[in-house]
Amino acid sequence: MANLKIYNVENVTTSHKNVMFDIYKDFFNKSEVDYAFESEPVDFYKFFECIESRLLKSIVLLENAKPVAFLIYTMMANYSVEINLIHMFNFDNYENKLVLLISKLLKNLKEERIKKTISYPLIGIQDKYFDVLKNLNFESVENSIYVFPFNEENEEKINNASHFEPQLNDGFHIEVWNNDYFSQVVKLLNVCFSPEKDALYDNRYKTEVGTRDILNKIIDSEYGIFLPNQCSILLEGEKVVGVCLANLTTFQIANIPQVAILPQYRGNKFGTLLVRNTLAKIAKAHIYRVLNLKELNVTSIANHNCALNMYIENGFELATTYNQLYYNFNYYK
Repeated sequence: MANLKIYNVENVTTSHKNVMFDIYKDFFNKSEVDYAFESEPVDFYKFFECIESRLLKSIVLLENAKPVAFLIYTMMANYSVEINLIHMFNFDNYENKLVLLISKLLKNLKEERIKKTISYPLIGIQDKYFDVLKNLNFESVENSIYVFPFNEENEEKINNASHFEPQLNDGFHIEVWNNDYFSQVVKLLNVCFSPEKDALYDNRYKTEVGTRDILNKIIDSEYGIFLPNQCSILLEGEKVVGVCLANLTTFQIANIPQVAILPQYRGNKFGTLLVRNTLAKIAKAHIYRVLNLKELNVTSIANHNCALNMYIENGFELATTYNQLYYNFNYYK
């Protein structure tokens, strides 16, 4: 009887603050190595402020009244849900722990009548959960992360990249970000991404309203510090036909969150041109110490040959791949 384990799964509330300090601290200390966090997560007390204000939601698994695992998730526009992470003190009996946490999440969402899509990027050690989650009817899209290093070994490439000057046919020109382009860029991103795999795990791309939410969060610096002067907007006359956006996810890591070209303009190397133009602006800012970077990165669907060639041609290296899982309530009742 001494080894009997009694599990309880509960939604995290203020009442759990006194018992969750140690397990959250364990996650906090492992966030960079185990979960590949680019920046330090919020501290324990800020975490509970976010719980109390409903910016974050969390589920905790108690073993004999002691927390042994927890799940954090956020509610997105159009009733989409993102699992931010699942952390466990150890992986003893992890399959059962994972099933208990996910089952509680599904029950929460059904009771709240949230029946759209759950997404979950399996970053770092969370990839261990892949097989269990597939058995729970999660589907998978594999993503690749490409990196352009800003280090001494890459100094020549950085310098060469900074000297790029775009050559365009008459009628086309490239501008930096201007809020006047907002509505056109929303429509462009919606057209480009609604039929793509990205929309499977982020159904905001399926509508202009959802796409507007994504773009708002990018330019309002909710996904990182927006870099309007490093963005590249391709226009034919006054019409936006392509975009390459840029931000900082940390003060030393730049990111390209969106690259898109209207379908009828593809096949002209416009995507490569926009990425190269944005890279040039970021490289110049780094050389002149406006930015102090370790890398510029971008994420793309894996095995997307056009994207692969575009980034490799521009000096990016394939850094890693990860599984982006999604669960669609329309498929599983």
